[in-house]
Amino acid sequence: MAMTIRQAAPINGAAVLPDVLVAQQLRQDSDDDAALIGVYRATALQWVEKRARVSMQRRAWLARFDGFSTTVRLPIGPVVSVATVTYDNPAASSVDGAGLWRLAGEVLSLAFSTQWPAIIDPAGATIVEFVAGTVDATTEYPHLCAAALMLIQHLYDGGNLNTPPAAVTMLCDVDRVPVIG
Repeated sequence: MAMTIRQAAPINGAAVLPDVLVAQQLRQDSDDDAALIGVYRATALQWVEKRARVSMQRRAWLARFDGFSTTVRLPIGPVVSVATVTYDNPAASSVDGAGLWRLAGEVLSLAFSTQWPAIIDPAGATIVEFVAGTVDATTEYPHLCAAALMLIQHLYDGGNLNTPPAAVTMLCDVDRVPVIG
């Protein structure tokens, strides 16, 4: 099942990784490159979020799915709440799916004794608006903050996102569990 996700509000990079922390990583004494470093910080945080599937700051997200299945894993966590689940019905109107689902962790599943409605054009027909993220990433996910800082350093030194340092990807993958089968 195809899915797209976007943040409803951009990440506030300075709230997640304060300027003083980034300056220490880059061993900077001046603000000459402040705008450039702000872009690198936002880029690094978004890259880490995508790789680790963790929202580094609590904020709203919007996910579009091409239909229903018995369970849907929301693509980023930790999920705090689901605001709405809507879908486009055959009459081409948007319908609130309240009562059709329940949330357990990052998994949205079909509520007991219900079934998902039929939809005619499944492309992006199911929309889930939810809130996900940490309150304090430096405390809850220090390894992801370290990965973002290393990636900022890598970008500042002229590196690119095609070849991130191995330590960055390793830190992002710390919480991943390999599944065989």
